[in-house]
Amino acid sequence: AAALTFVAAFGPAGWRCYRVAAGRAAPSLRGLLWSLHAGALAFFLFSYHVHEKGIIVAAAPLAALHGDAPEYAAGFALLAAFSMLPLLHFEGLAVAYGALCALYAATLPRSRRPRARVAGLAAFALVHALPALAPPPARYPDLYPALAALAAGPLFGLAWLYASLMAATCDDKAKAG
Repeated sequence: AAALTFVAAFGPAGWRCYRVAAGRAAPSLRGLLWSLHAGALAFFLFSYHVHEKGIIVAAAPLAALHGDAPEYAAGFALLAAFSMLPLLHFEGLAVAYGALCALYAATLPRSRRPRARVAGLAAFALVHALPALAPPPARYPDLYPALAALAAGPLFGLAWLYASLMAATCDDKAKAG
C-alpha cells in the first residue's frame, strides 16, 4: 500500500516537474492545483487506512479549479458527497444531505452532455433511495453501503486518472504557442 500510494501520489507531480524543467510545460498555479488534487486522490484511493471524510482533502483544490473544469469539479463534489452516504445514514443526516445534493445539482450550469448527467444523477438517487424503499436482507445488513462503495470506487479511480493527466499535461507550451 505504501509503495503504490507513493507512486500514485508523486508520479503525476514528478512528471509535471520533469516537463517544466525540460521546458515542455509552463509552471503554473493551475498545474500545482491539479497535482495536489491527483496526489490527495491517490492517498484516498491507495492508502492502507482511510476515513470517508478524507475525500474532502481531494476536493479542496477543486474549489480553485472550478472555473477551469466546472463539470468535472461539480461532478467530483457530488461523487465525494455520495461516497460519504453510509456515514451520513449512520449519523441520521441522509435526508438533509440528499436535499442539499438535489439543490446543488439543480443549480449546476447547463451540461454539454445532459443525458450522461441525468443518468448519473438518477443512479445516485436510486442508491440513496434504496434503504428507504426496501430494508437490506437480514443476511446482508451492509448491502447498501457496499453498493455505494462499489459505485464510488471505480469513479474515483477514473477521477484520479483524469486528474493525473491534467496535472502532467496542463499548460503545455505547445498548446500556448
